Amino acid sequence: MRLYLRCLKYLKPYIWVVLLSVICMIFYSAFNAAPLAVLKVIIDKVLLMKGENTVTIDIPVINKSFQSEPIVLLKLASVLIIVLSVLKGIFDYGQSYLTNYAGSKAIIDLRNKFFEQIHSQPLAFFTSEKTGKIVSRITNDVGLIKDSLTVIFRDIIQEPITIAVILMVMFNFNKQLTVLALMVFPFTFFLLTKFGKKIRRISYNRQKRQAEVLGVIQESMQGAGVIKAFGTESYELSRFDKAQNHAFRLDMKRARILALSSPTMELIGILGISLILFIGGKQVITGKLTIGQFSAFMVALASLYGPVKKLVQVNNEIQTALAGAQRVFELMDAPLEIKDLPEAEDLPPFNKEVRFNNVSFSYNHKPILKNINLKIKKGEVVAIVGISGVGKTTLLNLLPRFYDPVEGTIEIDGHDIKNVRIISLRKQIAIVSQETFLFNDTVRANITYGYNGQAAEERIIEIAKSASAHEFIEKLTNGYDTIVGERGTQLSGGQRQRIAIARALLKDPSILILDEATSELDSEAENVVQEALEKLMKGRTTFIIAHRLSTILHADKIAVLDKGTVIEVGVHEELIIKDGIYKRLYEMQYNKPRKN
Repeated sequence: MRLYLRCLKYLKPYIWVVLLSVICMIFYSAFNAAPLAVLKVIIDKVLLMKGENTVTIDIPVINKSFQSEPIVLLKLASVLIIVLSVLKGIFDYGQSYLTNYAGSKAIIDLRNKFFEQIHSQPLAFFTSEKTGKIVSRITNDVGLIKDSLTVIFRDIIQEPITIAVILMVMFNFNKQLTVLALMVFPFTFFLLTKFGKKIRRISYNRQKRQAEVLGVIQESMQGAGVIKAFGTESYELSRFDKAQNHAFRLDMKRARILALSSPTMELIGILGISLILFIGGKQVITGKLTIGQFSAFMVALASLYGPVKKLVQVNNEIQTALAGAQRVFELMDAPLEIKDLPEAEDLPPFNKEVRFNNVSFSYNHKPILKNINLKIKKGEVVAIVGISGVGKTTLLNLLPRFYDPVEGTIEIDGHDIKNVRIISLRKQIAIVSQETFLFNDTVRANITYGYNGQAAEERIIEIAKSASAHEFIEKLTNGYDTIVGERGTQLSGGQRQRIAIARALLKDPSILILDEATSELDSEAENVVQEALEKLMKGRTTFIIAHRLSTILHADKIAVLDKGTVIEVGVHEELIIKDGIYKRLYEMQYNKPRKN
């Protein structure tokens, strides 16, 4: 229940809409039950009064009596029922529209909060969680909560109101029969609880399986080239089929419970109706109850079946929704490993130096970096080299706080980066990596990403020229308005990289990180991109991870990593003279034999 109440909290900003919808529900229920009273009067006062010229009807609401011919009353009753139905329809429309409005707005707020929470997670979250599973939570699981705040929320209020109004009418007709009718409710509540627990447990596991199906789809789409190259289409199909069958089995378990709940509830209802039919019929025969009262009572009792059955369905749907809510709130309640401290302040503009002080880092309890000490002055170009997997990228990912070190500190102008606001830190840093990501949008939108497209056209062109990108952009079908495709697939590797450089140039960062930015380019493209990178680096403190050592020969400082530790620091010539790991890496890359 607490979980559902937590979902309902998102309706709080729209409380007046909710209250108005509840008022509509009350009027709907009243106009839904009113024809029962009309039916009782028509049977007792009109249809059973054969040969009477006039009929007198008492109207308790206004404490008056009304006298007229039976045929006139019959006409009035027919018109009144139509009017009541029209009014019921108007309020039904009102409550349906208003609950959908409030529920849909609440879900937008919840989805935004959830989306914000996802992007507040550290980079490790996105490397450990499958994209398909994350997408499943934000679409399928949140979608289930949407149902609970619209249709289900409406029914969970409206149906009890309808039941209460009908019971009031029934109680007015006959107290004894109404009490008998209420005796089946404890059995109904017991079964609702029993079925609900099973449905919620199965639905939770079902949502996990659905996420796995989405994960397989997402992986197969991203790896389509590899799949075709290795001819593993049949293997991927079997993987997909297996994931679907796991979800299918849970679907069938849930379907069995749903299929069982409806006839079980119906049987209980029929037992109650049969009992009342016998006792009420006996009272009619003995003259204790009029035909009109009994007929109207039985119609009212039959009218209870619809709302009670709806509540059974609503309970099943709520349990399914709560399974989705549980998965959503599990992630929303997860503690953020990297976040602003309460006393965090904005980082002042970078002015002097960056320091790594005894920095160590572990991932899943596996040591990656140990006791890193580096000092980089403003404007220096620093290269980080070492064999693959030694921790070069991890080291530089600590600077913008994609991860936090387990020991030691990183300082910018004496400010521990853990004590400054993350957004102010990252505003001063730009990253160009080997895996360039472009959004499925225009060239202009990708260059101005982070500026909401607010950069002036002249500035965009100026930046593109500096990145050696303007010439090829103008040759595209729609120039700067050309859609680059998903992940920039409509462009070559060199073109994508130059747009990424333009994006970094427009940000005008104080600190630049180049993570093997030219490693996947051919020689011709690399020369063009390298020229653009040199323009980008001018006047900026730059950290370079280089695949080709030829690109860092003129770096102000080269730090050599080995087994997670900085073992050599110096310029190219110094490190060659030292005859250490750097020299071995250089000779291996250029096939130069070592001298004994």
